[in-house]
Amino acid sequence: MRYVRFANILLMLLGVVAAFGGEANPWRGQYLYEADYGQNAGGIGMVVEYRLTINHAGKIPAAILQMQGYETDETIYCDVKYTSKSVSCFFKSYSDGQIKNAYGVVLYKPGQLLFTLDRPTVNGFTGLATHWHALKPDAIKLGGFRRLSPSKRY
Repeated sequence: MRYVRFANILLMLLGVVAAFGGEANPWRGQYLYEADYGQNAGGIGMVVEYRLTINHAGKIPAAILQMQGYETDETIYCDVKYTSKSVSCFFKSYSDGQIKNAYGVVLYKPGQLLFTLDRPTVNGFTGLATHWHALKPDAIKLGGFRRLSPSKRY
């Protein structure tokens, strides 16, 4: 009788974990980086928006990076590795499943580290820092992602 009760409780707990997508991901949510590339010869502003969506643990793709703006419209699927203090995004493929971009060029290899986000604490305040690796926007002033409000839809 005890074993049956224990088995029922265990199955119920496993169902709760499965319903919430497995392991909790403290980085789940959306992040935004707006890269300012200045102005072109005609005086038009050249800005590219990098929107990172990190999904629930176990969801595929683990993260989606959308880059849209001046002469840019790409979506990259990423694998992620995270701890409570940092998350690293690795190239998986473009949204069409290919490793070549729209121009047929391989810019990143599968598994290549694109960037890492971490939460440094300075003077008692915790911020968000971006460490660029293979993906390096050549903006006028290289900045980093900021977190947008988390949403339940990820």
